[in-house]
Amino acid sequence: MPPAAINFPTVPGWSFIGPQNGGPNDVYQVSADQGGNIWVAGGPDGLFLLRPGATQFQRFTTADGLHPYGYLTGDQAALRGVPAGTPADLHPSVTATPVISVQGGPPGVVFVGYQGKPGCEDNWDGAARDPANYKSGDADRVTLKADGTLSVVHYDIFSGKNVVAAEPEGREKLCTVFRIVWNQATNDVWFGANHGFAWGDPNYGGNPLCDGQWACSGNIEHTHPAVNGASNVYLTGDYRGVAPDPATGDVWFGGLNRTTRFHWNAFSGSKVDRFFGAQDMTEGFNDVLKPPNCPSAAASPCYIHNRMDVWPDAKGEGFFPGPGDRTDDVVFGIAGMPDGSAYVGSGYLGLRHIDGFGTLLSDDTSRLGSAAVGALARDPADGSVWVGNRYAGGIDRLRGAATDHYAFNLFGTLANSGIEDIQMMGSGASRKALVAFRRNGNTAGFVAIYSGN
Repeated sequence: MPPAAINFPTVPGWSFIGPQNGGPNDVYQVSADQGGNIWVAGGPDGLFLLRPGATQFQRFTTADGLHPYGYLTGDQAALRGVPAGTPADLHPSVTATPVISVQGGPPGVVFVGYQGKPGCEDNWDGAARDPANYKSGDADRVTLKADGTLSVVHYDIFSGKNVVAAEPEGREKLCTVFRIVWNQATNDVWFGANHGFAWGDPNYGGNPLCDGQWACSGNIEHTHPAVNGASNVYLTGDYRGVAPDPATGDVWFGGLNRTTRFHWNAFSGSKVDRFFGAQDMTEGFNDVLKPPNCPSAAASPCYIHNRMDVWPDAKGEGFFPGPGDRTDDVVFGIAGMPDGSAYVGSGYLGLRHIDGFGTLLSDDTSRLGSAAVGALARDPADGSVWVGNRYAGGIDRLRGAATDHYAFNLFGTLANSGIEDIQMMGSGASRKALVAFRRNGNTAGFVAIYSGN
């Protein structure tokens, strides 16, 4: 049964699209490509498209070519007696692997991220490998063709045989893609995922026979600002905060435990060289970065400064913080600023402004409708910071020392719907803010579009 229509308010500068426009039951994320197409991640309902000037969404699922699964190649295919390039899941569906993230690209192009099946992160390393599990999720490059159908290329985010020296059999860890960012300025796609994050080629043409080799996979995986906790528990996961740093071309990533500025633009050479050079500046311990007050001795763990604990634990890295010693950051959004700083939003701890080395500049939680931040975006029109409240409270917009509240005074009870994504459409005076409101009880998800100043 389709979701019930919503009685949207009449608010100057705002318009709304939802179930009466053929939208999904729930809106996880919303984005626009450069052709003005609006794309919605509708979870188990699939991918939704609203063309410029249209009033009704078009819905896409696996029946239309979406690929929430990888392919069997090399030894994996041989062990099962099937040809290389065989789909890993013979019965795919967006019900099992929902559409949870979208990022608009060039005109008619959208990058789509999926939720992997339960246990997909550890299935490859477990006793009973199931390709329909460890190959689930990941991402697609979706192109809208002239006839209205889709051309779909899948990013199978894994490393194949003999790609990672420590894991010669291959590596399958990333499967749920929470956030995708296309940085047009550097022509890179970034995938924030369950265990870490990865790079993608935005022009990837696809290759089901690649078997996870760098030259043909269209991606490089993975890295993370991980730390060791008590009993050698590896602390990393759920990188929902992803934002380019407009000052340097680097990229900010924030997850459950730590945030890092991935120094992508500090290196030259191939994409592989750049990725693993920046990886060392996030994961390593050598004294190269030298932030302020970093010891100069070669053995000093200076890169700890690039594993930023925005809401500090009682025990820091090197002291093996256990559950009782930790304040997990649970980052849901990051907005990179032109001065090299960043706003970091936690799903329950609020909003903080840090410099490029993680030093706290301000705590802006008191300016928000709640401490549960679900989304952040920098407005290209004026540099203001849009903050979506994760559970209720609508939207807060930080304009220097002033704060605008778009909440119950404008949206009424619709402000009770949570927000986990805000993206900008266009630039300059014509820019729009796209806000994804999640389903709340019997109220379906919907999209709010702001076109004011």
